[in-house]
Order: sequence, then C-alpha cells, then structure tokens
Amino acid sequence: MHRRRSGVGVASPPVTSAASRSSLAAVAAAAKHGPPDTLLPGALPRPDNLLPRPVRVAATPLDAPAVRSSKRGRRVQPKRGRRAQPKRGRRVRPPVRTRAAMYARKHWRRIIVVPVVGAAFAVSLHAAWPVVFSTDSPPSFAPSAAAQESVATGLLRTVVGGGRTLYAPGKTFPALTPSALSSFSYNVPVVGAKTVARIGSVSMRLNGARTLTLATPADSQRCVFARDEPAKARTLFVTLRTTDCRASAAPT
Repeated sequence: MHRRRSGVGVASPPVTSAASRSSLAAVAAAAKHGPPDTLLPGALPRPDNLLPRPVRVAATPLDAPAVRSSKRGRRVQPKRGRRAQPKRGRRVRPPVRTRAAMYARKHWRRIIVVPVVGAAFAVSLHAAWPVVFSTDSPPSFAPSAAAQESVATGLLRTVVGGGRTLYAPGKTFPALTPSALSSFSYNVPVVGAKTVARIGSVSMRLNGARTLTLATPADSQRCVFARDEPAKARTLFVTLRTTDCRASAAPT
C-alpha cells in the first residue's frame, strides 16, 4: 500500500498567536519530509491503522533436510548450504540391471559360446569318467593267433639273417654256438637244441655245415619251426601244436 500523506493540499489557517506559528511550522515540516508510515509500529493513531495487515510468514527452504537424532537421543542439526551433487571427474555409473543389459548387447557372442563349450566339456567328461576313474582292472587285449604266429615268424627271420651273415664268408656254417648266433642277430636270446625255448627266445640246432634249424613258441600251445638252407636260398616255416618247443624236436 502506498503511504498516505496528511495535510497535502489543505489551506493553512490564519496565524493568530506564537503557539499557532509553532504548530504551523511543525505541520509544514511534516508535509515537507512526508508523513510517517501508519502501518509501522508506533505510528500515529489514524483511521487507516484499522485496515487488516498481511500475515508475514518466515520463508522456509524447500530443500532443508530434516533434523536427525543421534544414538544418545540428542538432536543433531544437519549441515546446511551443501547439496548432493556428483563429484567432478567421476562418472555416474548406471544401475546394475542397465549395465548387465549393455554388456549382454555388446558381448552376445561370448555369452552364446560359453554355454556351448561348457556343454561339450560336460559331455566329454561324462564319456571319459568310467575310463579314467574306473577302479576295475584294465581290459586285456589278447592278440589273435595269426598275430602271435606272425611275431614268432619275424623273430625267426631275424636269427636266420644272423646265421647267413656267418655263412657268407666260407659258404658254410662254422662251429656255431648260441652266444655267437645271438651276437649276430641283434642280441636275440638263443638257447641250445635240447632246451625248450620260451616266448621271445629261439632254440637252435646245426644240421651239418649247410642247414640250420630253429624253433620259437607262438603261444603256450603252438611252436613255429624254421629250416634255413642258404645254398638253396630258401627258408621253410611250419607251425605245430605242441608244448615241446625246441630245435631238436623239429619235424623232418
């Protein structure tokens, strides 16, 4: 509200005495400097003081934090003048769900490969578990009769080659001994004519100066015999079912 001025535009009464002059001087000074605000406390009682005054309410900040209480029951006044703002130089991280979705969109190939590889590894482990962690004895792979006979025949050919090395210089077999024939046959164990040969060893007998008879077992029930005649460039092999596998028991 604008301040109201009293006495403005009012004609001055005629001066009659000294008291009137002082009163008029006071009125003139009040008119010059303006009348006081009648709404302020201590104003002169005028009719406009009876008008309703506006209610003054103290302004309360909207973001003022609530008063907290400590553990001991005392009221703690919160700090004012600071607002929760992100620090400079630090990036605000998104929520966990948002980050998981972003990672899934970016690395979807890896996410698909990992379960596939895991499933393949699980299948291979399931297949290999009985073999690797089995407490049973390992299975026995018995060779066939033909394979055993082939191994025995190969052993006899090795000893035949050593005998022909000794035959070549004089076109005759010298006085052979089992140890001499073994040294020229890659150290294959060689025993005498009347000694029963075991698997992996050879029994020898010298029939004259140009014939060599050999014997070695193929298994516990069969024996392979060999007759080498270097002069005729031939070697005969025969397999018989017998447990007496020695050179002296060879067929004629």
